[in-house]
Amino acid sequence: MNIKPIGVVKSDLKFKSESPTQGTYVENSEAKIVLNSGSNFEQALDGLQDYERVWVIYQFHKNENWKPMVNVPRLENEKKGVFATRSPYRPNSIGMTCVKLVGVNGREITIAESDMLDDSPVLDIKPYINYSDSFLTKQPDWLDKAEEDEYQIFIPEYLQKKIQYLEKSAKLNLRQFIDTQLRFKPLNQDRKRIEILDDSESGTKAKISFRTWRFEYNVDRESLKVFMLNLYSGYRKEELKEGEEDPYGDKNIHRKFNKKFN
Repeated sequence: MNIKPIGVVKSDLKFKSESPTQGTYVENSEAKIVLNSGSNFEQALDGLQDYERVWVIYQFHKNENWKPMVNVPRLENEKKGVFATRSPYRPNSIGMTCVKLVGVNGREITIAESDMLDDSPVLDIKPYINYSDSFLTKQPDWLDKAEEDEYQIFIPEYLQKKIQYLEKSAKLNLRQFIDTQLRFKPLNQDRKRIEILDDSESGTKAKISFRTWRFEYNVDRESLKVFMLNLYSGYRKEELKEGEEDPYGDKNIHRKFNKKFN
């Protein structure tokens, strides 16, 4: 069997930690599918613009292995077989997502509500058709019971300035990361790089890591609210001295950030 990518996804979602469990969680974020040249794909797209949604078959290109049993986002401490889930850890690393179609221009398809990472190889595109793609079918009991509490996230103005600075200067999609990681299960240490700093009647204070950056926040589980507190460098002061090793190539932006905000 010979399967070749027909194009690639261009998205602001660069890392797996930014990708939501469902594309509908990123309603306002747009991405593009750029099809390969020289294959008459412009003609192949004729008529696609008349649909509201399309299926995209793509490759989980950042997954290096598969797992027969996987964690289910909505279940605590319970695993299911990978074929009973939509986990990306599949034997052939093939994903399928239903995205909102915004527009078609030549070989470029603009989409929204996408959970695909940047540079994901696209294998096929099919229209979503109501009468053939929508079924009211039976689901496992564990899926029906596994409802998630959705948290509201509050970011103060002083922290928004830090986020805006890094999003502009370091091209980091920090607001998407916060929404993806903390909107549901903001204290789940099994699936996220989270450290609990304090747990009291007034709430739980925690820290979450995004690459070499750290966010601190408070969680009120009764009101289902997350209050963002701070954003700072994950490097120690001595690690940011000139001449120190820079394996991720980002220490200069950390120095500039510290100079501006500390």
